Amino acid sequence: MATTITTDNRTFLSPWLIIPEMLPDLMEKIRNPVPANYDQNALLSYSGKIDDDLNYCQRGDVAIVDVTGGLTLHANNWSYYYQWSVYKKLSLGFQELLDNPKIKTIIFVFDSPGGTVFGLEELVDLIYLARGKKRLIAFAQGYCTSAAYWIASAFDVVVASKGSFLGSIGSKIQFEDWSAYERRIGIVMHTYTSKQAPYKSPSPGTVKGDQLFQDIVDNTGAKFITGVSRNRGIDEQTILEKFGKGWILSSDRAVAVGMADYEASLEDVIQAVNELKGNEPLILNSTNEVDMFNEEQITEIRNIIKSALDENAKVTTEILEKLQANQEEIQQKLVASGEENKESPENKEDLEEPSQNLPDGAGQKAEAKLESMNTDDYKTKYEAAQKELEDQKAEIERLKNLPNNTDFQKEHGANNSDDSPGY
Repeated sequence: MATTITTDNRTFLSPWLIIPEMLPDLMEKIRNPVPANYDQNALLSYSGKIDDDLNYCQRGDVAIVDVTGGLTLHANNWSYYYQWSVYKKLSLGFQELLDNPKIKTIIFVFDSPGGTVFGLEELVDLIYLARGKKRLIAFAQGYCTSAAYWIASAFDVVVASKGSFLGSIGSKIQFEDWSAYERRIGIVMHTYTSKQAPYKSPSPGTVKGDQLFQDIVDNTGAKFITGVSRNRGIDEQTILEKFGKGWILSSDRAVAVGMADYEASLEDVIQAVNELKGNEPLILNSTNEVDMFNEEQITEIRNIIKSALDENAKVTTEILEKLQANQEEIQQKLVASGEENKESPENKEDLEEPSQNLPDGAGQKAEAKLESMNTDDYKTKYEAAQKELEDQKAEIERLKNLPNNTDFQKEHGANNSDDSPGY
């Protein structure tokens, strides 16, 4: 039987930022002790040089770092055996690369479904705060999801290889409940907590226990979204709506929504970097025309837009017809008003002060209303009606002073001045 080395698997009981479908496989590997196929002393004393820890290669002034597997804070047997990356060593190695004057560009190449939250944010902040010191590029090659994507988002530029997957933004805690099985075989767990700490040992499956664990994952998920928002310069609402809602996006869709900047190969990136001078940022010519929608979806969108435009045109036509009808109504009222003014007043009092029987200020209000219309046609009609009224008043005055017009004079009154003829 092969010799095995055991380790403390409590490392993996923290909240996870990982693709849910990948967690069972990872946990299965954790349950199986690592075979000591290697020198046990080398395995137990594993530290190595920083480049061995990071598993990076150098091409010119470019350092290429692999980030693989289930990510954890501390090195452990599994990280050694399966070549999984470790936050601590990534942080130390990244800082050493920053301090290395021969390195101008740092590329992290991701093929990781995610990892634990412990130590993750510290690494993310270390990378984010290093922007401007060197050219920092994240390259998704395979899975760059959950915790791995949070790290990638902190780089200056995120490039995705064709066929890679990005996203899975969210947090998860998962337990296996063996209590029913243990009871059947006679194992009963007894737990006691101090009265000052009633929530120290919550039980999954109870109302309060579920609430406490849910609060942890909700809080971690919220911090995840806030972190990506800062790193990518995209508002949180857009991330909530377009970044997969916990699911993963293929490379082309990731570029389309802003989760990544370019879709290209690693060699394309390295070649482009080698052509840059000084601290010039990486800008790739996108050869991939990203199509967010298939033909059926595009047709549906076009129909929706056409329907909206047709409805808008219909409403606009209805409004114009109502305005035209209102204009015609106003013109008719003005014409009718002018016809009334043509009729002779019944007494002199009306002639001399034609507006005295109107409500106070009615004349001024009418004129103000006409003025506000700002329509030359309306003003012309009004002025014509006013002139016709003045002409009628002048004609009445002339008739009053005609000789042999006794009846008219009796009715309207004659002008009996000294120099006028008397009869």
